[in-house]
Parts: sequence; structure tokens; C-alpha cells
Amino acid sequence: MRFISATPKPLASICSVTAGATVSTALASVTTVSPVTAGATVSTALASVATVSPATAGATVSTILASVTTVSPVTEGATVSTALASVATVSPATAGATVSTWSLRRVTVHAYFVFSKPTVQFDRVLR
Repeated sequence: MRFISATPKPLASICSVTAGATVSTALASVTTVSPVTAGATVSTALASVATVSPATAGATVSTILASVTTVSPVTEGATVSTALASVATVSPATAGATVSTWSLRRVTVHAYFVFSKPTVQFDRVLR
């Protein structure tokens, strides 16, 4: 099953979308959403995305912000949510981790292992 909703001004390519995946690109500009594996949901509702690649089975990638260069790679069960003014890279998010960057300026992501479970801490820079 494939569902592709593309209502942006320019859309270069949506390639390598496998069975069961949902790709929704309702934004001004998307270069590439490639590849999305079965069961994954990729939603890019923002002004500009260069690449969302690759999202593995069960992962959810939601980029609702002004500018994202790369969200790559997202492992199984991870959720990546970037709702801010500008993010260069969110990479990589491990299984079960949640990456949420809310700062309007620059966010530095540090990964720590506590009791063998990956956690994520954010340093917010607000000016």
C-alpha cells in the first residue's frame, strides 16, 4: 500500500517507499524523502527539508520547523520531533529514544547511557 500526498511548489523526488509506508509532504520545498521502510511514517510539514533518510520500520519522523538539513538515521521505535527555527542535524536516534528540540536558536544534543538505557539531554541556547 502506498499513500503519497504531495502539495508543495517544487518536489524533486520521493523514492524507495516500501509497502505500508506513508509519506506526506505538505511544504514549500523537499529534495528527497528516501528510503522509508514498511510501517514508517514520514511527515514533513515545513518550509525546507533537504533529506529525511533513512527511517526504519516503526519509526516516526516529524519535522515541523523552518529549516532542517538532515534527519538521519532513525532506528526502530525511535521518535524524532524537531519543532524549532533551525536544526542542522538530528543523527542518530537510538531505539526507544525521543529527540525533541524546542529552542529557537541552537540546540546541542548529548547522549548518555544510564542503566544501559539510552537517554537524551538538551542544552538550550536562547538569545
